[in-house]
Amino acid sequence: MNGDVSGSYNGSLLMNILKIHGTDLCSLGDVESPDDPAYEEVVFIDKAKRYYKKCIIYNDRLVGAILIGDKNEFLEYRNLIENKIELSEKRLQLLRSGKTTEPVIGKLVCSCNNVGEGNLVHKIKEGCRDHLQLCQLSGAGMGCGSCRPEVKAILERALEPASTSHAEAEKLST
Repeated sequence: MNGDVSGSYNGSLLMNILKIHGTDLCSLGDVESPDDPAYEEVVFIDKAKRYYKKCIIYNDRLVGAILIGDKNEFLEYRNLIENKIELSEKRLQLLRSGKTTEPVIGKLVCSCNNVGEGNLVHKIKEGCRDHLQLCQLSGAGMGCGSCRPEVKAILERALEPASTSHAEAEKLST
């Protein structure tokens, strides 16, 4: 790759996000555990809330997951898998959702992680000025990535008046 014959491509994290109205379905990494006792398959089913979660664990690290009905942990699971983070104390909380999700404010921008334009503007007002940081803080653009150009446009629009008014203030002071 790029002329380095000693370098090798280690692959990408396989992810699938199915977008169907009323149903959330995500899969990350290795979703089938091989016939090997070193792999553990942990499954959580909540029939009342219509949630299904399956996690594949190998050497105390999450290597794969399927989320149906509740994808709140998508970003956290993706981070655990990509960075090969040891679960240790997180293991007990791995399947327990307990997270309160921020409601979508304004027009939906990211359907993968349910982020609205108002949620993004709120993060910008809190001081976020960088496109990647805005994506990471809000979750927008961290799934399939198709909304990243829109996230960038919202950031630029939100920052534009501040730079314009600053330039006008400089003109008035001279």
